[in-house]
Amino acid sequence: NKAIDKATGEWVLFMNADDEFVDNKVVERFAFVAKTHKKYAAYYGDTILRYGIGERPMRALGLKSMRYMMAFSHQSVFIRTDLMKEKKYSLKYKLASDYDFLLSNYLAGEQFCYLKYYVSRVRIDAGASFSHFIESKKEVLQIHKTNGYGRWEAYCYYWKAVLRFRLSNMLKSIIPKGLIKLLLKIE
Repeated sequence: NKAIDKATGEWVLFMNADDEFVDNKVVERFAFVAKTHKKYAAYYGDTILRYGIGERPMRALGLKSMRYMMAFSHQSVFIRTDLMKEKKYSLKYKLASDYDFLLSNYLAGEQFCYLKYYVSRVRIDAGASFSHFIESKKEVLQIHKTNGYGRWEAYCYYWKAVLRFRLSNMLKSIIPKGLIKLLLKIE
């Protein structure tokens, strides 16, 4: 929120310390789209996921998925600065405040535009959300409850994410790295 307060441009995009744009033309391509399609609150694109063993392209999910999970990487979304200054990230959440912000704006009817290209390259198997995955999903559970999801619905999303994460980690510990790269299509 301190960075949001200092922002002077028309758009904000947050990058973590080891994340980057996929190339030096991303902002230029975005600026062209934003000038011709001005009605949107946010523009989101695809992400290259970086693992310790390689990279994998990941297309953004459809916006309907936003109701259940982060449909795209926060490093691949440009958000109107005035909207960020008006609503800001909730300090109630330490790991999922980006999802809370985007979900609440989506549910409020703000318009999002899909950019149809790769925006960022993001380290996926490191960082706070990965290291504190369960805590992050507990925050998502609270976000779902706060946004009126039924108890059954909210807990189904939570347990599905937690079980998938635990099973994935278990399999990664017993499957050879070469096979993991093949299964996940990591280059």
